[in-house]
Formats: sequence, structure tokens, C-alpha cells
Amino acid sequence: MCNFCVVYTLGRVLMCALKSYPALLMNATIMELTISNHVYLFLEFVEGNPSSGLRPPSHQGEGKNTVRKRNTSNFTLNIVRKTTSMNVIGIIPARLQSTRLPNKLLLKETGQSLLEHTWRAAQKAKRLERIVVATDSTEIAEECQKFGAEVCMTGECANGTERAAVALESLAETPEIVVNIQGDEPEIDADHIDRVIAALEKRTDCEMATLANPILTADQVRDPSCVKVVCATDGRALYFSRASIPFSRDRAIEDWFVDEPTPYQSSSWLQHIGLYAYRTAFLQAFVKMPATVLETTEQLEQLRALQAGAHIHVTVVASSSSGIDTPEDYAAFVKRHQSSH
Repeated sequence: MCNFCVVYTLGRVLMCALKSYPALLMNATIMELTISNHVYLFLEFVEGNPSSGLRPPSHQGEGKNTVRKRNTSNFTLNIVRKTTSMNVIGIIPARLQSTRLPNKLLLKETGQSLLEHTWRAAQKAKRLERIVVATDSTEIAEECQKFGAEVCMTGECANGTERAAVALESLAETPEIVVNIQGDEPEIDADHIDRVIAALEKRTDCEMATLANPILTADQVRDPSCVKVVCATDGRALYFSRASIPFSRDRAIEDWFVDEPTPYQSSSWLQHIGLYAYRTAFLQAFVKMPATVLETTEQLEQLRALQAGAHIHVTVVASSSSGIDTPEDYAAFVKRHQSSH
């Protein structure tokens, strides 16, 4: 039996009850039934004139209403089918100290702090319902208050992933999906955030989702600071490494790039982009797992998830934004910002 038929049948039963016991109408008569993660049905019993209309609860980010009416002698049953996206929150872990660029999140040569640039870029994502900055620094918290960001104080944490998990515990409502957004990426693409969320919504078999882009130079392939990822045909990550994976046995790496390969076609190498979306329950479990041999060997946290048997979906995009790690990185960002404003 289809979902609508089930709900309509339930509605008829409820209408009969309301006819027999009209005193029930003295209380609120809007009801909500969840049929799946994506479909919500709202039923309202309106006494008398149907023109009083349907006033379903408001849910941010939902699709259009599809209203179907069934009349009885005394009541009108309105059924609204609404499709909604999952409840999604973005968390920006923000640590004040930085070895190569001290207090970098508070640098303001552009007129805005580096953290504010990142926050404003993330605000453009259409699938994020809320963004929280998680920090243990009162200076960062005060800066966030100046530009209007929501702040969660976390205390000291081992890394950004742990800080995001700690911030979750203080939220009144638990989201279904959490996006961990690097605080030092002022040029992060909002579409990338939306795509990593969409991938996790679609791939219900995956606990995490992330991004990658084609590597187009041999130097990048060899660079251990450029993390490579290899994927299955369905997009699941098989392995992440600082090594040159896949290994080119019969040809020099340079030979693959002679013809300037087109993204998505000729390049055999993918660069991992450190943007993650997690299912909340998995994130909470992940931070409690001990570090694994692969993780400590490569110094790549995501290998802990793979070694634990989790599935990570990888969406390939054309390019990535640059994080700010050094004074040279920040100077280049300031120059780009000034030239575009």
C-alpha cells in the first residue's frame, strides 16, 4: 500500500474518532507522521468551512507542499506531503595557536579576520541550516561575537574533529549530519559544502563523505604534503596516502601529464580535499576510537575510519580552495582579495 493510502486510512479512522468525540477539537489538531527520513505528513482536522486553510508547521529548507483534501459531512481532512533535506549543521573548529602562522585566524589585513572570511563563505552554502564556531579561545569567541557568529566553548581538544564532537554535545538539538569546516580556508567553495552534504544524504551506506580533485602535475603526485586517494567505481574511498598512489609501474609519472590531461579523464591521481561530512552518531563514535597503525604511520586521521570498516564517499570536483598555513599563504590570499574587491 502506498504511503498516501496508509496515511489517508489513518486519517479516516481519526476523523471517525473526532466525530464521536468532538471535544477533542478543543485541543490542537495538527499531527505529524514520519514515513521516512525525507517525507513528513501533516494532518489537520478543520471543523466546518475548508476555507480556513492548512497551516502546517514551518520547516526550514523544505520543498513545496502537495495538498490533497478529502471531505466528510462535518470535517475536512487536509494531507500535506512535504519533502525535506536532513538536519545539517556546519562546525568550524577554531584554535588560536598556530606554529607556522601565530594567531592566523585573527589576522585582519583585509579588514576582516581570516575566521570571518571562512564563516561568511560557509554561510553561502544552501544545505547548511546552522553554523557554529567551536573554540577554546576567549579571543576567538570575542571576535565571533563582533561579526555575529554562533560560538561554542569547548575547552582543550586534541584536534578539530574532537572539537567538533565536543561542540555537538552542547547543542540542544542533535543534527543528522555534521560538516567539519576548516577555519583557515577563507575561500572555501560553498558548492563544495553542499555537494559533500548531498553525497551523504544520497549514500545511506556511507558514514562519511569528502571531496577530491584531479592532480595535474607530476610534482604534486610525488609531494607527500599532497594527500592522494584512490576510489572504487561507486565513489567509495579505498585508501588515502601521502605516497604516490596509484603507483605507475611501467611509465614515468611525467609521461602521464605530457598531453595536459583534462580533469576527470586522463589523470590517474586524485588529491584529497579535507572537507568532511559525518553522520552524527558515527562522529561521536569515531572520536572515541583509538588511533590505528595506518593512521599513525601516514598521519592521516581518516585512515582510522577506513580501518574500522567505515565507508567514506568521495565526490570529485574540478578544483580545491587553498588553506592558509604560512605567512606566504596569507600574503597571497590578501593580494587575491584586494584584487577582487
